[in-house]
Amino acid sequence: MLSALMIMVMSFLCITSVSADTQSDIRDTRAAQDAAQERLDQANSQIAAMEGEKSSLETYLADLNSQLTALSDSLSTLATQIEEKNVEIEMTKAAHERAALAVENQYQDMQTRIQYMYENGTGLLQTLFSADNLTDFLNRADEIQQIQAYDRSCLADYKETCRDEEAKQASLEAEEAEMEGLKAQQEAARAQVQELATQTDAKIAEYAALIDDQNSVAADLRNQIAAQQQRIQELEAQAAAEEEARRKAAEEEARLAAVAAQKAAEEEAAKAAAAASQEATSKTSEPAAESVANVETAPSGSGTYLGNFTLTAYCACSKCCGKYANGRTASGTTATEGRTVAMGGVPFGTKLLINGVVYTVEDRGTGYGHVDIFMNSHSACLQFGLRHADVYQVG
Repeated sequence: MLSALMIMVMSFLCITSVSADTQSDIRDTRAAQDAAQERLDQANSQIAAMEGEKSSLETYLADLNSQLTALSDSLSTLATQIEEKNVEIEMTKAAHERAALAVENQYQDMQTRIQYMYENGTGLLQTLFSADNLTDFLNRADEIQQIQAYDRSCLADYKETCRDEEAKQASLEAEEAEMEGLKAQQEAARAQVQELATQTDAKIAEYAALIDDQNSVAADLRNQIAAQQQRIQELEAQAAAEEEARRKAAEEEARLAAVAAQKAAEEEAAKAAAAASQEATSKTSEPAAESVANVETAPSGSGTYLGNFTLTAYCACSKCCGKYANGRTASGTTATEGRTVAMGGVPFGTKLLINGVVYTVEDRGTGYGHVDIFMNSHSACLQFGLRHADVYQVG
């Protein structure tokens, strides 16, 4: 029964250590998950900001494209107007040339008639004076005057037409020059807008690439957070199972302790009854025997007596030490069987005399009054179980 009790105590200590490790893993995983969530929030914030910038650039690009369309339409209209103006100019040039030719012809005709009249003045006078009467004379004189007036009028009209066509041509050429200047300005504006559109499109592509990168980072973080959440759920289930096992082990330990206490009480009662029976027998057979006084025996050993302490054993395995199962003690030494013990409440290096063996306190894990003795194997620890012994501080 005592062996079973010691085994249960060791199992309880192991379960408690494992449960503490599980809770530590849960805290570490949650801390890692919180850090990943913070990075995910930052990534999402950056994505939102870049999406806003990209949207603004896309709106700006749409406006630039509208400007390019308007400028292209305007340039096309100007090109048509310039072409039509060139046709008008050519037509005006032709009309001016025709008017100039008409002026030249009229001028030549007048010169010819004047020369004729000058060279044949006698003939004209003869024509006038050969009239039959005064009326005929006046009519002939009027005809000659009308011819001269017509010549002068035609010459004046042709000259006026030349001046009008020349002015019209100059006006058309000025309009054409103005349109050419406007065309040059609009072409320069279109080139500038086209350059802005090209730069804006490149920026949009850059933001799109950055957004894709951040979305990839965010996806990885979401997967990491999901995996961590799954791990936390598994650890919480494991912790619940360990807690249940600890509870059952504690209940079993309490039950075995009660059984052991009851058995010990029964054994003590039996010993007391046997002693009483023996004393009664002794008194009957030796009534004159002298009574011997009870004397308290001092505990064996040397040094300062600390008390009767609880003794257990541990080794460097993960069941006894959890994640610290590396053979190193809390004081930094290497745990050694026959030397190393763990106990709180005293400084490292304190020497303890237990059952004739001097041990050194080099580790922690138990409180004052509970000495945990290091052994090389877990099976030896289980075999040692739970014990009690007088403990002395020496050295």
